Amino acid sequence: MNSPEAEPGRKPAASSQAQDVAIGGNFQVDGSGNRVDFSQTTIDQSHAQITHITQVAFDEVKARPLNPRSPYIGLRKFEVRDRDLFFGRDRILAHLQERLQEHFLLVLGASGSGKSSLIRAGLIPQLAQQRGGGFRELICTPDRNPFESFRASLTSAGYRQSETEFLLTGQPDSLLKAAQTVRADDDEWLIFIDQFEELFTLCPDGLIRQHFIDGLVNLVGAGLPSVDLVVAMRADFLDRLSAYPNLSGILQRSELITDLGDDELRLAIEQPAARHGVVFEPDLVAEIIQGLKGRNATAEAERISLPLLQYTLKLLWESSGDLGDGPGPAFGHRILRTST
Repeated sequence: MNSPEAEPGRKPAASSQAQDVAIGGNFQVDGSGNRVDFSQTTIDQSHAQITHITQVAFDEVKARPLNPRSPYIGLRKFEVRDRDLFFGRDRILAHLQERLQEHFLLVLGASGSGKSSLIRAGLIPQLAQQRGGGFRELICTPDRNPFESFRASLTSAGYRQSETEFLLTGQPDSLLKAAQTVRADDDEWLIFIDQFEELFTLCPDGLIRQHFIDGLVNLVGAGLPSVDLVVAMRADFLDRLSAYPNLSGILQRSELITDLGDDELRLAIEQPAARHGVVFEPDLVAEIIQGLKGRNATAEAERISLPLLQYTLKLLWESSGDLGDGPGPAFGHRILRTST
């Protein structure tokens, strides 16, 4: 992966408007004072302090182009285009690739655990690099009609609509038919059905729902060597699948996505900034990690919300340092460090 290039001639911006944002009771970013306020966190209430973020020139990062754009994506999920900013999931990605040798994988996790991002910005780019020009990712969410959604993913991948009209019939054999007749001989498909819970929350037609599930089972059962199927679903919807006995043979091929460990969180926090030519002071990263986990003397660690982490870091980036005319840290400064 290549390092992002700087944007020549672009100046950092002066922040003139106050920006107080309370985030889950754990963080507060105050743009007017360019500070991160940890006084509401559970890190150490008795030693709470207002922390200022400043940038200091640093030789190690000067070799990289400084990109003032925020390397953090906020509350949205990572997409394939964000692959160079996606860090911290190497271990689970290697495991998923190994399990995908069976050509089907059900990815489960809590809301905010990063299931979609893991596949979109992690697994898909890796497979695309490994498999070459014949690789095609077909990404869809079930929506009101899962067959129409799958057909739209084929159109987005460059296949002609006239080739896929049969999908509109919503028959159980249509998914397998698409893989056998629409796909070229040298095409390798990764079908990613994201937010599979929408099949139960948005699709109003029980027969279409049954036919789509039957179609997935038929597709997996065919064992086509050039077609992989990954389904991502919130774990709290797992019991909905018990109403479909024909799924029992493939539900064993599931993987639960757990929270990032501390080392993985550090990578997810530090590496995007490093790609843009900025380094965090280590103590600041440790404080962010501990604040995210919400630990104190009496409570257990809270679940880590990765969208919340990205949102916090995006606000922190945009409100930190000597800001001039554009977003992000000033050109002459390369370290985000705390000072009281």
